[in-house]
Amino acid sequence: MSASTSLSTNNYSVPLDPDLMTPEEVGKSVFEFKKKKHEQHLAYFSLSPTSCRWKNDDEETERLVDLERTLRRERSYFTALDSHDTTGGLSRTMNDEQISAFVQAKFKQLREDGILLTRSEFEQSKSPAAFRTLGKIFKAGQRSGTLDRLWGAEYLRKHLNPEGPYRVPRYFVVIEDHVRRLPVTVKDVGFHLAISDFDVSYGEILAEKIEGKPASDATHLEPLKYVDYTDVDMPDNILKTEEGLFYIVDTEWLSFRASVRAVEELDGNKNGIKRNYLSERFKTFHPSLRIKIEVDL
Repeated sequence: MSASTSLSTNNYSVPLDPDLMTPEEVGKSVFEFKKKKHEQHLAYFSLSPTSCRWKNDDEETERLVDLERTLRRERSYFTALDSHDTTGGLSRTMNDEQISAFVQAKFKQLREDGILLTRSEFEQSKSPAAFRTLGKIFKAGQRSGTLDRLWGAEYLRKHLNPEGPYRVPRYFVVIEDHVRRLPVTVKDVGFHLAISDFDVSYGEILAEKIEGKPASDATHLEPLKYVDYTDVDMPDNILKTEEGLFYIVDTEWLSFRASVRAVEELDGNKNGIKRNYLSERFKTFHPSLRIKIEVDL
């Protein structure tokens, strides 16, 4: 992922790394991207392209430049606005090199914590029969490389009282023994930039099997509110075991209020101007909204 790579936005060529550009160049690039997308939207509905113009193009561009200047002054604030552990902890304020380094460090930590194992390590140290693949099973040997439930589970494990009644299943990233580099997909999921998944030809995510009865209801809302978990009213999201423990088995990022909280709580504006800018800025320099990171194992 080279910062010297260029893209063309309405004939305006810019380096991929916005941090190497002036605020004026970034603001103009984001404006051109927004304008092009708006024109495409209008064309789809057979509306006049002239409708896409803001009252004043220069005024809109300057507004975006001002947001870019604010971002550079208050980057830590924007990171808090844009990232959350339940999607892996990335922020759209990061450039490509920072994203790559962050994902590499994340998987190194999984390895050190004993969560990322080779196939032989897993089969020698765990009982494979005690684990399952993610999602509904449609065919024999089905696998999943989707990471979101792992991030949510580790977030809860970190914040739940270890002596309390609420627990989360153990998740493991099991990589085939011959794999030395793992291509991991990073993508924009609307509210956040997520460390999303990897191809199952390299390995799979396995979750601990939990035997219990559905225990999802509003009575869980208060005790789980302090960890931002709010998805308590769906059947089977929380299972109660014979030992009286409650296992939270649905841990994807949409189940956490902190991941989808009302924009104005962090943005300071009900229209989400700052977070919308972060999203538009990221889409300008990553039009596919997907980045592939090669993680060294």
